Amino acid sequence: MDKSFVRSLIKKIFVYNKDTKSEIISKRLFSMSEYINARSIFVYLSTEREVDTKMIIGNSFERGKKVFVPKLYGSTMRAIQIYESTSFKEGVFGAKEPLTDEDCQEEDIDLAIVPMVSFDQNLNRLGHGKGYYDTWLKNKVIFKIGICFEDYKYSKLAVESHDIKMDLIITEKKVYKQNESNSRKI
Repeated sequence: MDKSFVRSLIKKIFVYNKDTKSEIISKRLFSMSEYINARSIFVYLSTEREVDTKMIIGNSFERGKKVFVPKLYGSTMRAIQIYESTSFKEGVFGAKEPLTDEDCQEEDIDLAIVPMVSFDQNLNRLGHGKGYYDTWLKNKVIFKIGICFEDYKYSKLAVESHDIKMDLIITEKKVYKQNESNSRKI
Protein backbone atom coordinates (compact mmCIF):
# COMPACT_ATOMS: atom_id res chain seq x y z
CA MET A 1 0.00 0.00 0.00
CA ASP A 2 1.30 3.47 -0.90
CA LYS A 3 2.76 5.28 2.12
CA SER A 4 1.05 8.60 1.42
CA PHE A 5 -2.31 6.80 1.15
CA VAL A 6 -1.75 5.13 4.55
CA ARG A 7 -0.79 8.50 6.08
CA SER A 8 -4.02 10.04 4.77
CA LEU A 9 -6.07 7.16 6.21
CA ILE A 10 -4.37 7.40 9.60
CA LYS A 11 -5.01 11.17 9.81
CA LYS A 12 -8.74 10.43 9.76
CA ILE A 13 -8.56 8.24 12.87
CA PHE A 14 -9.35 9.93 16.16
CA VAL A 15 -7.77 8.27 19.18
CA TYR A 16 -10.07 8.29 22.21
CA ASN A 17 -8.51 8.40 25.69
CA LYS A 18 -5.14 9.50 24.30
CA ASP A 19 -3.80 10.49 27.73
CA THR A 20 -4.77 7.17 29.31
CA LYS A 21 -3.34 5.19 26.39
CA SER A 22 -0.11 7.25 26.50
CA GLU A 23 0.21 6.48 30.22
CA ILE A 24 -0.27 2.73 29.62
CA ILE A 25 2.37 2.78 26.88
CA SER A 26 4.78 4.73 29.10
CA LYS A 27 4.33 2.33 32.02
CA ARG A 28 5.00 -0.64 29.73
CA LEU A 29 8.19 1.05 28.61
CA PHE A 30 9.24 1.69 32.23
CA SER A 31 9.06 -2.04 33.02
CA MET A 32 11.31 -3.09 30.12
CA SER A 33 14.94 -3.97 30.76
CA GLU A 34 16.04 -1.93 27.73
CA TYR A 35 14.64 1.20 29.38
CA ILE A 36 15.61 0.31 32.95
CA ASN A 37 19.24 -0.33 31.96
CA ALA A 38 19.59 2.66 29.62
CA ARG A 39 21.75 5.45 31.01
CA SER A 40 20.69 7.81 28.24
CA ILE A 41 17.69 7.96 25.94
CA PHE A 42 16.78 9.75 22.76
CA VAL A 43 13.07 10.58 22.75
CA TYR A 44 10.86 12.75 20.60
CA LEU A 45 8.80 15.67 21.88
CA SER A 46 5.26 14.63 21.03
CA THR A 47 2.74 16.42 18.86
CA GLU A 48 -1.05 16.19 19.11
CA ARG A 49 -1.53 12.88 17.23
CA GLU A 50 1.42 11.04 18.80
CA VAL A 51 1.88 9.15 22.03
CA ASP A 52 2.56 11.81 24.67
CA THR A 53 6.19 11.58 25.83
CA LYS A 54 6.07 14.00 28.80
CA MET A 55 5.76 11.11 31.26
CA ILE A 56 8.72 9.30 29.65
CA ILE A 57 10.91 12.39 29.82
CA GLY A 58 9.92 13.09 33.44
CA ASN A 59 10.54 9.49 34.52
CA SER A 60 13.92 9.50 32.76
CA PHE A 61 15.00 12.59 34.72
CA GLU A 62 13.73 11.00 37.97
CA ARG A 63 15.85 7.90 37.28
CA GLY A 64 18.93 10.01 36.55
CA LYS A 65 19.06 9.24 32.84
CA LYS A 66 20.46 11.68 30.31
CA VAL A 67 17.72 12.79 27.92
CA PHE A 68 18.27 13.79 24.31
CA VAL A 69 15.66 15.08 21.87
CA PRO A 70 15.70 15.79 18.14
CA LYS A 71 16.43 19.18 16.67
CA LEU A 72 16.32 19.90 12.95
CA TYR A 73 19.02 21.79 11.11
CA GLY A 74 17.87 22.00 7.49
CA SER A 75 17.80 18.41 6.22
CA THR A 76 19.69 17.05 9.23
CA MET A 77 18.40 15.92 12.62
CA ARG A 78 20.71 16.00 15.62
CA ALA A 79 20.34 14.79 19.20
CA ILE A 80 20.41 17.62 21.73
CA GLN A 81 20.69 16.99 25.46
CA ILE A 82 17.95 18.57 27.55
CA TYR A 83 17.53 19.20 31.25
CA GLU A 84 14.51 19.83 33.44
CA SER A 85 15.18 23.56 33.03
CA THR A 86 15.50 23.50 29.21
CA SER A 87 13.34 25.98 27.29
CA PHE A 88 11.68 25.04 24.01
CA LYS A 89 10.35 26.71 20.88
CA GLU A 90 8.06 25.45 18.15
CA GLY A 91 10.05 23.79 15.38
CA VAL A 92 9.54 23.64 11.63
CA PHE A 93 6.88 20.87 11.66
CA GLY A 94 5.08 21.91 14.85
CA ALA A 95 7.10 19.75 17.25
CA LYS A 96 8.88 21.55 20.05
CA GLU A 97 12.66 21.86 19.90
CA PRO A 98 15.13 22.93 22.59
CA LEU A 99 16.47 26.47 22.38
CA THR A 100 19.92 25.13 23.21
CA ASP A 101 22.29 23.60 20.66
CA GLU A 102 24.18 21.32 23.05
CA ASP A 103 25.01 18.36 20.81
CA CYS A 104 25.77 14.98 22.26
CA GLN A 105 28.12 12.19 21.43
CA GLU A 106 25.43 10.13 19.72
CA GLU A 107 27.26 6.88 20.40
CA ASP A 108 26.54 7.47 24.10
CA ILE A 109 22.78 7.05 23.58
CA ASP A 110 21.57 3.64 24.78
CA LEU A 111 17.95 3.73 23.64
CA ALA A 112 15.89 5.55 21.00
CA ILE A 113 12.14 6.09 21.49
CA VAL A 114 10.81 6.68 17.98
CA PRO A 115 7.51 8.26 16.86
CA MET A 116 5.34 6.57 14.27
CA VAL A 117 2.42 7.61 12.10
CA SER A 118 1.67 3.91 11.63
CA PHE A 119 3.28 0.49 12.00
CA ASP A 120 2.73 -3.14 11.12
CA GLN A 121 3.22 -6.38 13.05
CA ASN A 122 6.59 -6.92 11.34
CA LEU A 123 8.02 -3.90 13.22
CA ASN A 124 7.97 -1.69 10.15
CA ARG A 125 7.44 1.97 10.92
CA LEU A 126 5.76 4.66 8.87
CA GLY A 127 6.99 8.13 9.72
CA HIS A 128 5.89 11.53 8.52
CA GLY A 129 7.74 11.06 5.22
CA LYS A 130 10.70 13.39 5.58
CA GLY A 131 13.22 10.62 6.39
CA TYR A 132 14.80 12.35 9.40
CA TYR A 133 14.60 9.34 11.72
CA ASP A 134 15.63 6.77 9.09
CA THR A 135 18.67 8.90 8.24
CA TRP A 136 19.53 9.52 11.90
CA LEU A 137 19.17 5.84 12.87
CA LYS A 138 21.12 4.54 9.88
CA ASN A 139 24.43 2.94 10.91
CA LYS A 140 23.74 3.46 14.63
CA VAL A 141 24.03 0.57 17.05
CA ILE A 142 21.14 1.54 19.26
CA PHE A 143 18.03 -0.25 20.52
CA LYS A 144 14.97 1.23 18.81
CA ILE A 145 11.54 1.21 20.43
CA GLY A 146 8.61 2.58 18.49
CA ILE A 147 5.61 3.78 20.47
CA CYS A 148 2.24 4.17 18.83
CA PHE A 149 -1.48 3.77 19.42
CA GLU A 150 -2.92 0.39 18.43
CA ASP A 151 -5.55 2.30 16.39
CA TYR A 152 -2.75 3.34 13.99
CA LYS A 153 -1.64 -0.22 13.21
CA TYR A 154 -1.87 -1.13 9.55
CA SER A 155 -1.93 -4.69 8.21
CA LYS A 156 1.18 -4.43 6.01
CA LEU A 157 3.23 -1.37 5.21
CA ALA A 158 5.24 -0.85 2.05
CA VAL A 159 8.93 -1.05 2.93
CA GLU A 160 11.78 0.63 1.11
CA SER A 161 15.50 -0.09 1.38
CA HIS A 162 16.16 3.04 3.49
CA ASP A 163 13.38 2.29 6.05
CA ILE A 164 14.66 1.37 9.50
CA LYS A 165 12.79 -1.39 11.30
CA MET A 166 12.12 -1.11 15.03
CA ASP A 167 13.49 -3.63 17.55
CA LEU A 168 10.25 -3.42 19.51
CA ILE A 169 6.92 -1.58 19.25
CA ILE A 170 4.77 -0.74 22.27
CA THR A 171 1.07 0.11 22.07
CA GLU A 172 -1.54 0.36 24.80
CA LYS A 173 -2.66 -3.20 23.95
CA LYS A 174 0.47 -5.10 23.00
CA VAL A 175 4.24 -5.27 22.81
CA TYR A 176 5.38 -6.33 19.34
CA LYS A 177 8.66 -8.18 19.03
CA GLN A 178 10.46 -10.09 16.26
CA ASN A 179 7.24 -11.40 14.70
CA GLU A 180 3.55 -11.63 15.54
CA SER A 181 3.97 -15.04 17.19
CA ASN A 182 6.61 -13.58 19.52
CA SER A 183 4.57 -10.52 20.50
CA ARG A 184 3.11 -10.50 23.93
CA LYS A 185 -0.03 -9.05 25.34
CA ILE A 186 0.32 -7.28 28.63
